[in-house]
Amino acid sequence: MGRWAQRRVAGGGIKPNANGLLQIINATVSPDGEIVTTTWSGTVNPIDFAAADFLSSPSDTEPNNIGQENPNQLDLEYASDIRSEDFIRYIGSTPGILTPQIFSL
Repeated sequence: MGRWAQRRVAGGGIKPNANGLLQIINATVSPDGEIVTTTWSGTVNPIDFAAADFLSSPSDTEPNNIGQENPNQLDLEYASDIRSEDFIRYIGSTPGILTPQIFSL
C-alpha cells in the first residue's frame, strides 16, 4: 500500500501585509473602556506615534497617552470610557505602517 502525499507548511504567524507594512490585527477594550490595546503584525514603538494618529468615531477623541507592555502592542489610554464609539481610525504617517486603518471597538 502506498502513502498519502504529505505536505509540511513552515513558518506561520501573522506577517506584514503584501507591501511590507505593519497593520493592526486586533483591538481589545479594557473593562472600564479607558484603554484600547492594539495588537500589530510586527514590532511597534510608541514613541513613533502621536495621539492624534488614533481618532475614535464619531467623536474624534484621541488618547491621552500611548503606552506599551509588549513589543507588538500599543495601549491607547483614554480619559474616559470610549465603548460608546463605533471604531478607531489610525491616520498617522509613521513609516512602515499601513495608513489609514479602521478597527471596530
